[in-house]
Amino acid sequence: MTDRPTLPKPQDWDTVMMRMAFVIASMSKDPTTQVGAVLVSPDRTRISVGYNGFPRRIPDVAAWWHNRQESAGEFSKYDLVRHAEMNAITQAKTDLEGWSLYVTHHPCGECAKNIVAEGIARVFYARDVDSITMPIDHEKICRLFEIGGVQFQQLVVDMT
Repeated sequence: MTDRPTLPKPQDWDTVMMRMAFVIASMSKDPTTQVGAVLVSPDRTRISVGYNGFPRRIPDVAAWWHNRQESAGEFSKYDLVRHAEMNAITQAKTDLEGWSLYVTHHPCGECAKNIVAEGIARVFYARDVDSITMPIDHEKICRLFEIGGVQFQQLVVDMT
């Protein structure tokens, strides 16, 4: 050890990862809601990212992205879109036990179940349920994460 003073880190890790999630969100072609997710290994050496979008091999047809109404025989964006969290999980292609997830929006119930099933240990989200159009039961998701042993908290970052 040296007696020389060391420089402090300019930002904390969680803030940087959440900012990265917002950058990844900008890759989404969704015209109304862009969501980004970053998964980080416990030792911070591996990262997986995802954003909301249609599955691979499904073309980004503008009419499908702009159709928000469920109707027989015609695709809406809700029929096709995969959530950012699920895309990051799929891209990781590894055991996610103990990993941390940073996501720009509050996770939905379906994603929350998958997060618990994958063994993800910590989830940080930036935008709360009041700022998104998808119906989300915050209390149920909090209970699910508590039962599943997942730390869950909001982390608002300044993007300026």
